[in-house]
Amino acid sequence: SELTSKLEPAFLAGLRCVQPHIRAKFFEVFDASMRKRLHDRLLYVVCSQNWEAMGPHFWIKQCIELMLSSACPISTLQNCSPTSLLPPVTGVIAMADPADRAAFTQLATVKEEPSDVESEAGDVKESEGEGGESQTEG
Repeated sequence: SELTSKLEPAFLAGLRCVQPHIRAKFFEVFDASMRKRLHDRLLYVVCSQNWEAMGPHFWIKQCIELMLSSACPISTLQNCSPTSLLPPVTGVIAMADPADRAAFTQLATVKEEPSDVESEAGDVKESEGEGGESQTEG
């Protein structure tokens, strides 16, 4: 209806509110407004809802919450075929040859992301350019 279309941007703004208790209240209304079947929710998220009102906000979070809230907490998930199961990562690492395990261990201990290192290097170059002299000059 016309009223719904006018209230939708304000309602979606409530879903991205920084106060968790207010955001939870909006999500309860959002969750209760549609059927709990996963198929219905996927159709709603992909076809029906216009997410433009969320603006630059990461609206995928609301979609994931909608999908997860449709799950039944007492039923277990089952795969359709045991042959399609993937082995655990730790099992794959254990089966690797020692050189590959050592390389993985070395890579797994890296704590800095490449983007963090690049941004720090950019900050150093900018500060050198602003001061007129670099610290390496005598």
